[in-house]
Amino acid sequence: MKKIAIFTEGQGELIFVRNLLPRVLGYENLKIECFELHSDQFRKTPYPIYHPDPLFHFLIVNVANDARVITAIREREQGLWKQGYEAIIGLRDMYSAAYRTLASEIDDSVTNKFIQGHEEAIIQTMVKPEKIQVYFAIMEFEAWLLAMYSLFAKIDPDLTVDFIAEKLDFNLKKISPQTEFFHPTNVVERIFRLVGKTYAKSRDEMESISNMIDDQDIRHALETGKCDSFASFWNRLNSLRNEN
Repeated sequence: MKKIAIFTEGQGELIFVRNLLPRVLGYENLKIECFELHSDQFRKTPYPIYHPDPLFHFLIVNVANDARVITAIREREQGLWKQGYEAIIGLRDMYSAAYRTLASEIDDSVTNKFIQGHEEAIIQTMVKPEKIQVYFAIMEFEAWLLAMYSLFAKIDPDLTVDFIAEKLDFNLKKISPQTEFFHPTNVVERIFRLVGKTYAKSRDEMESISNMIDDQDIRHALETGKCDSFASFWNRLNSLRNEN
């Protein structure tokens, strides 16, 4: 059984990843335990997956802070190796307070600076850097939802691509959300408001949205150039099949 730890910056990302893994690797192959860091201690969160004979055991940890992802990994890395984990993956948004101190819009040079900074930190401060990778949702995890452009009509039947285009003047089928929107969360909020809904990112809401995602939504997000940051993360998870 291959053991992998995934550290996410928030609750929404944890729920998304937990629900994505069965689509990548098959529910029958998985054991998944979910935790959040609370006062620097692990606290269990719903909902674990326990298959009796899994090929993969995932530990998913919500660190509840975008700037803490790499620190949380560094502080727990050696303990995870001792417990038999073979890889550690981090997932955080590019949009952050630190990014906004350098740019007020999407800036590829700033984006690359953050990616390179994390790569250097892994190489310089981790015991086994070759087994650790941190992925960025560019600019936010919500860009990945926007790339799954049929998803919104499941949330509310009125939220078709054409309706959203008419009201907000962008067509989700034709744009790349990770290059179009500096703050994708605000865009999702605007879409929800079209039908009198709010996007609060509560646990129940993120569970509901993640449960609606199907293989077609994933294919839409993987379309060439649509959302490369999602494609990179998806490909890393998919590669675990060959490493097992």
